[in-house]
Amino acid sequence: MRRVALVILLAIITFTCYAGEVPPPDPAVNTLIESENLSITPWHWYSVPVIRPGGSLYLGFMAKNPTGERVTAEYFWGCSELTLVSPSNEVQTVPGTRMLEVGEYIKDMEPGGRDTAVVKIEDLFTFTEVGPHILRWETPFGVMDYIIGVMDGLDYLFYRLENDVSYNEWGVYLYGEDGMFLSNSLAYEVVSYKEEATEGLVPFLDNGKECFIEGSEEATIGSMYAHRLKDYAAIMLAEIGGLDIPELRAMDPVERNAGIEKVRSWLEESVY
Repeated sequence: MRRVALVILLAIITFTCYAGEVPPPDPAVNTLIESENLSITPWHWYSVPVIRPGGSLYLGFMAKNPTGERVTAEYFWGCSELTLVSPSNEVQTVPGTRMLEVGEYIKDMEPGGRDTAVVKIEDLFTFTEVGPHILRWETPFGVMDYIIGVMDGLDYLFYRLENDVSYNEWGVYLYGEDGMFLSNSLAYEVVSYKEEATEGLVPFLDNGKECFIEGSEEATIGSMYAHRLKDYAAIMLAEIGGLDIPELRAMDPVERNAGIEKVRSWLEESVY
């Protein structure tokens, strides 16, 4: 009965919130049902809760023990259940004990203590349908619902470009050192679309959001250049257009702004 009610609830949510074109999840407001003892957050540079079919997404499942007793991991996860409902209301259910097999950092919780289990969500569920999926986490300490968006192609890449908090996976932080970005990076993927990606990159030329880089040496280089989204967009557009614009490799943002204007001039002269 509880699962039937969940499907009905999610069908209503899907109809009222996602009629017509399906929007991606809002990274600032991503929880449908909250619990003071539970939270789910992206993990390990995946700073937005989106995944693509065949892709990867790490999530951290944080629980707080509200009792005065020590709670073992076996008890907590043995009494938990995870359910995923797709946009078409297909339901996948996984017992909490599965987390004990594939999750990391799982431990017992002392009274009032916390534990965060980290898992590759694709080790629990199969994602084949594009659109918002509702993840329900039922535990002895409460229940919460969480939205995971499934996107593909340039939709996925541009959503990540706009919403990521950490930009290591874009592979652009070394661009000023050698004029290249890392192969197999998200930037490399965008450029592989060539002219098809051009129109989607153009609006980012006005976006001054700084692209934060995590790590040690990587973070140092990232802070030296303090790239902005407009820099990333200009660099990818220059690569697509086969342009040699040394200003885009400068540490000084004023010099990079001049490079961005060269990219704009190229765009005005081109048909894309």
